[in-house]
Amino acid sequence: YTLCFPSVSFFWMKTVNDQTRRLVVREVDDFLVYNQYMFYTKTLNSTTGDQQLFSSANRNTFSLCKFPLSLAEKFYFIADARENQVFATVLHDYLGTAHLYISESKGVSFTLSLDNIKLFIGGGVPQIDLHRVKGLRGIYICNQFVNSGRSGVRTMISFDKGALWTVVTPPALDPTTHAQTTCYKNYPNCSLHLTQKSNVYTNGNNEPIMSTDASPGSILATGNVGTQLSPGSSENVYYTRNGGLDWNAMLSGRHYYTIGDHGGLLVAVRQFALIDSFQ
Repeated sequence: YTLCFPSVSFFWMKTVNDQTRRLVVREVDDFLVYNQYMFYTKTLNSTTGDQQLFSSANRNTFSLCKFPLSLAEKFYFIADARENQVFATVLHDYLGTAHLYISESKGVSFTLSLDNIKLFIGGGVPQIDLHRVKGLRGIYICNQFVNSGRSGVRTMISFDKGALWTVVTPPALDPTTHAQTTCYKNYPNCSLHLTQKSNVYTNGNNEPIMSTDASPGSILATGNVGTQLSPGSSENVYYTRNGGLDWNAMLSGRHYYTIGDHGGLLVAVRQFALIDSFQ
């Protein structure tokens, strides 16, 4: 295990007054600093693999994090720690059951935000399909398993930092006929589903969701309409200019894309095709 020591002098000073001499925590498995928060994990039971998560806000004393469900805790992933709250994902078993939780300002007491989210290993690092919409506060897009059997994935969006999640509104009008789409008529039973980071690792042709701080509200994404995400089948490029409230179908098929000129310029090029122009 690991011992953690602090220092106010990058461990250069060796006087007794230097905090280098003070042991903070021992028996640490993993340690993370994220903005004003610090976290570490500790093995609770080496046989079952159960762990505990401890956090500290503003360099105060570490406290054991408390989660509302009476489930085993096998692994933790800190998804976000901005605006005085922490988004943490807990893996509850080795079958892949993972839930997303959000904390109060101290990062100690957590409440359930979204259950059965998609946790995966990407580049040897555990990750989740959660996108923070840049340029706007409190908007997150997350991919969730449709049921506990993890047989399908759907996309959810929150406009209040995880307090309430809803399926994503599909495009209202067909870009060709300008008639109301069938999916929109059947909303919320039919909705928009977007590929995220896990689809990039499992199917390298997919582009993840794109948003930028320089263009608040602008989001480009690849996905499909229906009851669940279907990578590789009828994928199109979608765009929203109001942070995910309303979406438009922009291009048919898979494309690489980017946002420029503070949202005034959208550039896309078709994937894996001989081209002599871009859009």
